[in-house]
Amino acid sequence: MRAAVSLAPHLQYQIAYELPAVHPRVSILIPTTGNPALLGTGNPALLGKCLDSVLTRTTYDNFEVLLLVDEIQKMEPGRAEMLRKCAGLPRVRVLFHSTQDFNYSWVNNWGVREAAGEVLCLLNDDTELITPDWLEKMVARATLPDVGAVGAMLYYPNDTIQHAGVILGLGGTAGHAFQGKRRGSGGYISRACLEQDLSCVTAACLAVRRDVFIALGGFDERFAIAFNDVDFCIRLRQSGLRVIWTPTVELYHHESASARRHDSPERAHLFAAERALLRKLWAPVLDADPFYNPNLSLQRAYQLAFPPRRPAIAASDTIRPST
Repeated sequence: MRAAVSLAPHLQYQIAYELPAVHPRVSILIPTTGNPALLGTGNPALLGKCLDSVLTRTTYDNFEVLLLVDEIQKMEPGRAEMLRKCAGLPRVRVLFHSTQDFNYSWVNNWGVREAAGEVLCLLNDDTELITPDWLEKMVARATLPDVGAVGAMLYYPNDTIQHAGVILGLGGTAGHAFQGKRRGSGGYISRACLEQDLSCVTAACLAVRRDVFIALGGFDERFAIAFNDVDFCIRLRQSGLRVIWTPTVELYHHESASARRHDSPERAHLFAAERALLRKLWAPVLDADPFYNPNLSLQRAYQLAFPPRRPAIAASDTIRPST
């Protein structure tokens, strides 16, 4: 694999990987409620800033967009008309499914079966692209033979960090790294701006090869609203594949604008159940993230843990030189 090395912010280095000679087809999967409140003000035929940014800013030449919509949305005249217009846009397919309760994992698994791409890009409908060559960068990494998933830098609309990778065990399950830091911050030993391997990235913008997704069995559908990406990335790494987070791909994330937050009061019971399931399945992994220093706290990210998370080594346990 050919690549180029250049300087990155804060005196670091960044690798730019070369795309495969034949650009693989990418299927961008966007589950959506079709909420008219998300419509772009410039063009009512576009599904908000997300679809507008994908169709007008993406420079990659071989992709399709799959809008995954509950068929009940066709019963609401405003949404039905908007979705009809979306279906007429180049590269866009609107696919209707029938589920009584929204299940993010099931919807994406179903969408993958309908997708034509060799590479899948899972994308939330409340994101907005900043980087025009985002797919070139995601695909170049996702097609590396030892890579399972690739994640991006996500910002809140006020230009603070929403996601710069995921720390396992933070808050008891998992949490986003550098959340709330200003855009451009270096963070702890420059890790907020340095491409790196991590244990997990969010599925709000995640690229993965189709064959990898299928071989892994897709998302665990027991995780209907939360932690599906955490479970998926853990299983990826246990299969021997890497998870990469890159700050070279940037998006805004208007978090949960189309659907209530997964930890909202209305979903508290389901969120608690899925949190408990994640702990049941992966507690030892969650408590020992190999990409997070064990001297750091799991309550306050990148601060020293007190008391220490690991017991001190007794003098009698140290290795003594032979005489």
